[in-house]
Amino acid sequence: MKLKFTRKEDGNISLTINDKDFNTDDYLKIIKEVYDGNEIELDNFDESITEEEQASIKKMIEKINSIKNDAMLDDMDNDSDTDTNEEDINPEDIPF
Repeated sequence: MKLKFTRKEDGNISLTINDKDFNTDDYLKIIKEVYDGNEIELDNFDESITEEEQASIKKMIEKINSIKNDAMLDDMDNDSDTDTNEEDINPEDIPF
């Protein structure tokens, strides 16, 4: 999935994904792509996007791409916490 950022005449920044205008349905596509292990790529920036804006967008993309890795690590941590032998469970510890 490639993202491209450009500045419109009104000053707002617009986003295209794989050369198509962004719409709200694309949020779910982005989440699914990242969840499936695919990274979001920056296609390029329009010359009107400032260096500061580019740095901010790049940082955002890095954070989005790291979501899957963080989620996988959390899952691994949680799996080790729940890997308890049944013999280690004391019925008196169950609160109901």
